[in-house]
Amino acid sequence: MSLDYSWQKLHLATLGLATGNEPVQKRLAGAFINMHTLKAEDFPEGPLRDKFMAIEVKVEAAMAIVSANPQKGEIAASIEAMSDSDADQMIREIMSLYDQVCRRMGKEGF
Repeated sequence: MSLDYSWQKLHLATLGLATGNEPVQKRLAGAFINMHTLKAEDFPEGPLRDKFMAIEVKVEAAMAIVSANPQKGEIAASIEAMSDSDADQMIREIMSLYDQVCRRMGKEGF
């Protein structure tokens, strides 16, 4: 399985997280826009897939708490309602997943 697609989506997500000057929740919502097409099957079985699925579960839990704002969309409304500490934790998890994907690609000689 090639991680090229996963890397590309995570790279765009982390780039926006690192360079944006919006509030943390807006940057995180932008990251999920870049990642929304990723699926568990885009990661090899094991720690990378598990980490991605854990991030998905947290987003789904946030979506269950907040009612969708038709002007923002379900994910954006949910993430923008997160506390700063929850958003910071989610960012750390995305950055960690990106780091692990990069390391795996480096080991496999991409």
